Amino acid sequence: MHRILLLFVSIFIGFNSCSKTEDIGSLENIQSLDEFKGIISSGVSLIFFHASWCPNCQEQRPAIEALTKRDDLKAAKIYQVDYEEIKEVVNEYNIIGFPTIVFYKNNVEVKRFESKGHSEEELANILKGLL
Repeated sequence: MHRILLLFVSIFIGFNSCSKTEDIGSLENIQSLDEFKGIISSGVSLIFFHASWCPNCQEQRPAIEALTKRDDLKAAKIYQVDYEEIKEVVNEYNIIGFPTIVFYKNNVEVKRFESKGHSEEELANILKGLL
């Protein structure tokens, strides 16, 4: 009986770990176009556009997540947008590839990186310059 229960629990955990709705890492997800517009409307924001299936996005993710833990960047808003979840943001803001990192200051796009390979320090320096 215990073996059957253990098997059931293992299968359940396995299926749940593959869920698309699971939050990835320490980045907060933007859930709607209105929320996106509210976040970028004032202050400094970095938005990480990604797709859950994108290997380049997974390579870039650690540098983005590291930014969320830095005390010198607490004033910056750092969020992510999942292409599969919020396509209206992707379409309205002309995101054509993944990953894409966009910096905003007071509702104005000031810098955009497309593709991977941007270090934590490179991204932090841009944010510090905008704060």
